[in-house]
Amino acid sequence: MRYILASILCATFWASTGIFIKLLGGLGVNGILFSRFLFPGMLALLLVWIVRPSRHPLRGGIRIGLALLMVFYYICATYAFYLAPVAVVTLLVSTAPLFTLIIRRLYGKAILRQELLGFALAFIGLAAFFLQKAGLPQSIGQGFWIGSALGLFVALLRAVYSSLLRGYQQRGVKISSMVSNAEILLLGTAIVAPLVWFDGHDITWSWSMLWPLFGLVVPGTFLPNLLNSFASSHLDATLHNIIGMATPLIASVMAWLWLGETQTLGMVIAMLVAVTGIALVVVKPRVRS
Repeated sequence: MRYILASILCATFWASTGIFIKLLGGLGVNGILFSRFLFPGMLALLLVWIVRPSRHPLRGGIRIGLALLMVFYYICATYAFYLAPVAVVTLLVSTAPLFTLIIRRLYGKAILRQELLGFALAFIGLAAFFLQKAGLPQSIGQGFWIGSALGLFVALLRAVYSSLLRGYQQRGVKISSMVSNAEILLLGTAIVAPLVWFDGHDITWSWSMLWPLFGLVVPGTFLPNLLNSFASSHLDATLHNIIGMATPLIASVMAWLWLGETQTLGMVIAMLVAVTGIALVVVKPRVRS
């Protein structure tokens, strides 16, 4: 149960990210990315130094590869949202459970009917929700297709990361979530720093940014990144990613509470359909396809 709770908290914390990014819009895309890696990375490094967790048993090359999956997850997601409509990208990112099912099938493992039904219901609910919230895009240009492709790639990256971590855990490899968290964030800082330099856009932090910057650093990045590694190691990848489909729904509720964004009756019904699909998978499935 604690692993499912970790997955739910991960989805909840990640849902807050959009609000804080909106409040930090003046930093620019690369500035937000750099801030999102640098400050949480320093916090993660401090936590590792204080707690001194057990050494990561995986070889350096594998650890870097795993960290790169999540680094590019953050980078590609940010640019996808920048290039294409938020509703379209969010819906495409939500296909991550489909990729985990494909990966499982490629390894010859059974797929549960309840998982397929749960994913289908959750996806239909999300599609109906975003169609009412944002409608169809008014114009479709090159940015739309690039952003959409990046959205699908982000879903694939998350699915692969979750599947790999779960696979290592099942083989008896004890992966430290704290160490993984620090490696992802510090590697991301090193990769994004040159982007900021080449961009030529000076990053200027001010005291007025303190609250949204704290929100982006702690609940928006540090905690969900840590919880994602923890939940990915201990939960079935499909289950973890289907729970993650609740992220945009939680984000919408937060936007309603904090930013005053309206919610229609149709949107609430669509939310309930999506949540029903997620609940079907969280309840231990017993029927195999």
